[in-house]
Amino acid sequence: MDHGSYDGAGLLLPGAGYMGLEGQMITDERSLRLEARTIPTPTSISVEARAALERLIGTDGVPLNASFEMPAHDDVAGWEKVKAAVDANYVRLLAAASDMPEATVATTRFDGALVHVATPADVIASDAVYLELHGGALVFGGGDACRHGACVQADQLRVTVWSIDYRLPPEHRYPAALDDCLAVYRAALERHPARHIVVGGRSAGGNLAAAMLLRARDEGLSMPAALVLLSPEVDLTESGDSFAVNAGESM
Repeated sequence: MDHGSYDGAGLLLPGAGYMGLEGQMITDERSLRLEARTIPTPTSISVEARAALERLIGTDGVPLNASFEMPAHDDVAGWEKVKAAVDANYVRLLAAASDMPEATVATTRFDGALVHVATPADVIASDAVYLELHGGALVFGGGDACRHGACVQADQLRVTVWSIDYRLPPEHRYPAALDDCLAVYRAALERHPARHIVVGGRSAGGNLAAAMLLRARDEGLSMPAALVLLSPEVDLTESGDSFAVNAGESM
């Protein structure tokens, strides 16, 4: 593929360096250049879905999740502050997008891993469980955001939801989050037949869900009935051209 903008590792930004898969710096002055443009919400989805997307955009046209300044990677206090702000905003958005959850929720631990167990008012399968691995860039989405999200999921799916409040960096480094998820999956297998378990994750949670089941497979554990990956972050090298093309657009 040769359009003067793609070298096999990704789409290059104008006049900028780009880290290749082998760690080499790649530059190319012939990169694709686009003028600034306004991107509307898609008309192919429902009015309700468009309204939900529009709530994620500030009055200045910038996605709300881009309004938080990220601290240095070793600034633990700074990360705690921004994590609290991001998670509070997420809870507010969830509350605005859905009715007051009817599910009841209890918080417990399995082998040290924190889990919010949400039970809907009208369970359709009493012996089924949905293991939810929340999103949040592997940094955000814990605490109240995870707990509230469990209730919303339980109401929507009408099955019991175990939302894993896995440990997050910078306080807890890899593989702490993955260890927590696997511990909860083991606990689910002890309480439910594998065929009655569904594992699901969105964004960063999709990464953890896939990685967790690979570890579970390697350890000889039974596989669940299904794995649900919702817009999963599975390329942590971020080397595909979509990372450049869609930069700043993610909501």
